[in-house]
Amino acid sequence: MIVLSNILLRYKEDLKSTNPKWIGIRPLFQGYSFGQVVVAAANNFRHHDEWARTRKLDAKQKKNIEVISFVLKSYPLSLGASVQWRRNACVDLLHLICANDFTRLETNLFEFAKAMCI
Repeated sequence: MIVLSNILLRYKEDLKSTNPKWIGIRPLFQGYSFGQVVVAAANNFRHHDEWARTRKLDAKQKKNIEVISFVLKSYPLSLGASVQWRRNACVDLLHLICANDFTRLETNLFEFAKAMCI
């Protein structure tokens, strides 16, 4: 997720002169774009232990947690899981965006990357 996030954020930065789209473009997962889910998952991987200890979430944390919570709310949690964002939810998020099929992951990545430019 971190590698995908870095690739997409760098691509977005490279396209900034063309004002690339990020929100509301396909593929969508519970209304969130592929890019939004990947970035939230990468941030969850990096910071889930901090988020679990935090009593008051800041705006950046809330933004990512909102995506994770919403896209996984109707998705069955991994065994032993509690609140999705208080743990590393990358496995569930990866399954959600590609059903463990890396060809599907590639398709979703390129579909999203192309849609950013349209």
